[in-house]
Order: sequence, then C-alpha cells, then structure tokens
Amino acid sequence: MYVIKIPKIPITNIETLTSVTEVSQFVELLVQKFNVSLNEEKNLIEKLDTVVIKNIDEDNPKINGSTVYLAQKFLEGDYVKYNNNYGWVNYTPTKANMIAQAFSHFTYEYSLGTMLVVNIKGVFHDDHLVITNFAIHSILFKERFGYTNHGEVGILRFFQTHKCNHYCKKLKLLNLESLNDPSKLKATRTKYKEQKELAHLYEKLDKKIKRNQTQIEQFDQLLDLN
Repeated sequence: MYVIKIPKIPITNIETLTSVTEVSQFVELLVQKFNVSLNEEKNLIEKLDTVVIKNIDEDNPKINGSTVYLAQKFLEGDYVKYNNNYGWVNYTPTKANMIAQAFSHFTYEYSLGTMLVVNIKGVFHDDHLVITNFAIHSILFKERFGYTNHGEVGILRFFQTHKCNHYCKKLKLLNLESLNDPSKLKATRTKYKEQKELAHLYEKLDKKIKRNQTQIEQFDQLLDLN
C-alpha cells in the first residue's frame, strides 16, 4: 500500500519535484553515515523512500489537476513531529526523539557546518525510527532544496533550541555552549564557505541525481513514443 501526497498547486512535470527528490536522496546518504557512525547493533534510523508517479494520460489529471505525484509506502503507527525548520524542538524524553535530534545535529557536523536536516517526523517501531517529510537548510546551495531551505538563519534557529542528548555525546558532536552564540557559530564556519570543502558529500549527491535524471528522461521518452 502506498500513500499519495496531494499537492495544493497542480504539478504537471517531474522537474517541479526536483527539490523534493534531491532532499530525499541527500538525506538517504546522511542516514547511512549516521548509522555507521553510531556503530550500534541495529540501525537506529531509516528514511522512508519517496516515489515519483507520473500519470500516462497527461490530458486527464486524476487528482487536483496534477499529472505527477509523490508517493510513499504506507507506514502503520503514530506519526510524531520531532523538530521543524523554524527552530521548534520536541523535548519529549523518548528514545525516538533523542535519535531524531541527534541526527539533525549530526548532519550539521558531517557537512562541515554548512547544512542541517530538520523538520523531522516519523514513526518509531521495531526499536528504530523511520523518518519522512524532512527539510534541508543549506548555506552553500541557497537556491536548492525548495522553499523550506532557510539557509544560515534556519541553522542558527535550530542550535538556539537544541539540547544535546546521549546520542550526541556518543557521536562526540561539538559542545553547544559555544554554538548557541550566533556570532561564535558563524565564526566556526568561516573556513567552510567554499564549496570544494564539501566534495565528500555533494559530489556523491550530484552523481546520484544525474543518474536518476537520466532515468527520468528515458521514462519520458518512452511515454512519448507510446
């Protein structure tokens, strides 16, 4: 079973969803790195895959005037929001919440202080957290990742409310006493302003996006032929 996300504004081409698919692919890489870095017996976090569905009959939109949709596998359980892209944080002392907050903090450090994954929500079951519908704040790529990318402001807001937990300490993430000061936080990132500093992450992402884009173009050509 899949759940289709119905957009408020009609979407008629896959390119419109580029920012959403980019965020999904980006987070997938970071989830893998987070699990490896924690070195637990079982992965603590998993990303729910996003699938792009295209209606073959483009002259006959099926839902809300759209011919292209995003879909995800149906996930049973209680959906919980752990943080958002405006600095709000869920402080409920649960294992799922600690994992979510530590993951956001981890994405900042792994990207060398230039981006942050937030707006995390999901379902906790089988002792691990399945996340979905996230957002990315990026300093280097302010035009990417959609309108929820608030760049440096979004990152600062997160660190003004974030409280480190057991998993942050296990990952040896930076002490927030200095990062809670916006001026000090900005100073720690000065040397990471150049895009080349993020080659270890962004190049992997771009290669994957280009690979998927080729598949999308081939799919479009196939539909045109039919």
